[in-house]
Amino acid sequence: MKFVNSRKIKDYSNVFIEMEKDWDYEHYQFILTYCGIIEQRDDQAKLFWKMWLVYVKDELIGICGLYEDSSKKRCWLGWFGIFPDFRKKGYGEKCLKFMEKKARKRGYDALYCYCSDEPLQYYLNDGYVRIGTTDEFLKMYSHEEDLYEFLGEMDNHVLRKSLV
Repeated sequence: MKFVNSRKIKDYSNVFIEMEKDWDYEHYQFILTYCGIIEQRDDQAKLFWKMWLVYVKDELIGICGLYEDSSKKRCWLGWFGIFPDFRKKGYGEKCLKFMEKKARKRGYDALYCYCSDEPLQYYLNDGYVRIGTTDEFLKMYSHEEDLYEFLGEMDNHVLRKSLV
């Protein structure tokens, strides 16, 4: 497997096609912002934010990414998806290990993610622990304004995995 960081929008065209059924418009908006098609806000530009295209041999099979929220206390798994034809072959697990290693290297001792019901068991099987719904999580961290921006509209699970 090969992980390639790119900011060229053309490199993401197959991601848009393959992940159409799994993702909503916000995912695509993040990719467009990352590639510089949509302008980043000033506060976003100061935070760690990185995406990798995932290849097996020379074939694009998915995408994965990490970002930190404005508190810089939490690193989040983001934009993680393996194309349907490549699922259940161990590639997702290898992507998670790759991102965990990157998060550790940045000094984080845990990795967070949010997900809907469908992939919940996948993350639980990989050692993530459900810490609540997005609403419950927001109540715990209500002083952190930017969390409302990416969690406020969702009705999802928030998960955490210890990296120590």
